[in-house]
Amino acid sequence: MQLTAISSVIFAVLELSVRPLFKILFEPYCKEQTDLKIKEIRSAKAANCFFKMFYFIFAVAFGYAALKD
Repeated sequence: MQLTAISSVIFAVLELSVRPLFKILFEPYCKEQTDLKIKEIRSAKAANCFFKMFYFIFAVAFGYAALKD
């Protein structure tokens, strides 16, 4: 139970700190370059999906390590 609580706090802090960085990194590669509002929305969505990818990779690896024995 403690490990779950600690990891959820760590991932919440990590999400709040990394998502804006990913958003900045995705902005030059966004398909929409003329409308700045749409570019910002699409970059934020890509950053959210990128964070989710890393989160689920970690969750699956952690679950496998916990259940393999």
